[in-house]
Amino acid sequence: MEAYQDSQVEAQMAQLMELIRAVRTIRNEMNTPLSKPVDLYIKVQDAAGQALLEANQAYIKALL
Repeated sequence: MEAYQDSQVEAQMAQLMELIRAVRTIRNEMNTPLSKPVDLYIKVQDAAGQALLEANQAYIKALL
C-alpha cells in the first residue's frame, strides 16, 4: 500500500479539507445556511497555494 502514498498530494488534500472545515465553521457561527451562497476571499501565501485553489475550484464551490 505504501507504493500508492504521495505525501505531496496528502498535504494538498489536508489543506483543502482545512479550508472547507474553516469556512463551514464560520458559516455555522454566523448562522448562514449552506444553501445560501457567500462570497469567499482567500489569501494565499505562494503560487503553489494559488494553483491548488484554482485546480480544485469546482470542488471547493460544491462543498461550501
